[in-house]
Amino acid sequence: MNTNAKQQYTYRSEDWPWVWAIRNPEILDCNRALQQDEIRTLALMQNQIRYVPLPVSDNLLIGCRHSVLNSEVLKEMGITHVLNMAGPHCKLPVEDFVKTGIVYKELDAQDDEEYPLLELHWQEARVFINGAREKNGKCVVNCGGGMNRSGLIVAAAMLCEEDKKRTVLEVVRDLRKVRGNWALANEFFQEQLVALARSHGRLGPAPGEDGSFVDESPPAEVMRVSEAEQPDGLLLLTNY
Repeated sequence: MNTNAKQQYTYRSEDWPWVWAIRNPEILDCNRALQQDEIRTLALMQNQIRYVPLPVSDNLLIGCRHSVLNSEVLKEMGITHVLNMAGPHCKLPVEDFVKTGIVYKELDAQDDEEYPLLELHWQEARVFINGAREKNGKCVVNCGGGMNRSGLIVAAAMLCEEDKKRTVLEVVRDLRKVRGNWALANEFFQEQLVALARSHGRLGPAPGEDGSFVDESPPAEVMRVSEAEQPDGLLLLTNY
């Protein structure tokens, strides 16, 4: 990949307010401002992912491995495409997909704090997802747990939907309403998503500024320390 293409997925200091909002567990809490009965209803819906993929948009769903094992159920849901972001380590019934006419693609991404997932896989994933949309089909994106690898690709696809024009914080908020607060917990993936939003003009107002649905303002910037730089494998946060 050329340098210019790589830069659109690279974190910059100016991205911090949006990264902070995604990383702070209280800011985009899917249960925020909900009553107890609403929280229970939402939790029941989120737990359905153990059995079926969950829709995040008109033509896009997110799933874990277990939710995409039954090809007949997928077909009944109108799903025409399955994108497995966990590669060959996530065994799926590919032959059953073929028999039911479901188009299958496998990308061997890693859920790692140093893994440049968007740089390596986003363009290929985007072509596949858009291919389903162009045929009026539905694409489910899965990984092992349906949290990080599929979460990042689904969030990127939501971000790039031209008809909705959501900001990056709206995308993560909407994703977590469906998948829960642990969706997109990988901090490096968070940084990649915000960088992508910046490159597409989808950051939106910064937290604490007029027009943002996040009233809180971010604290001083902190940096994510790579595993190679950490003593004894500990994750440290230090001021720039």
